Amino acid sequence: MKAQIPLPNPPDDYSRKFMFDLCSIVVKNSQASARIDQDNVFDKGSLILKSPDGSYFQITVNNSGTLAATAVTTVNSLPVTTTNPYT
Repeated sequence: MKAQIPLPNPPDDYSRKFMFDLCSIVVKNSQASARIDQDNVFDKGSLILKSPDGSYFQITVNNSGTLAATAVTTVNSLPVTTTNPYT
């Protein structure tokens, strides 16, 4: 998963600009997050799943719809990839 962006500390008094900026941050990050309550479409990056034994596999699909799973190298029990934005 992508690292969470820390939210700014709120001002002591209500600030319309602060609320606008905060809402913008929340909406932007929500759009870039996978959801469990709806379908997700990924047009960039890839999907890496962890197997029960702790191994990681990258799932890809070709133009005919065939799925493939490729083992992913790990360091310190975490997947290593230069193209996956979610690690």
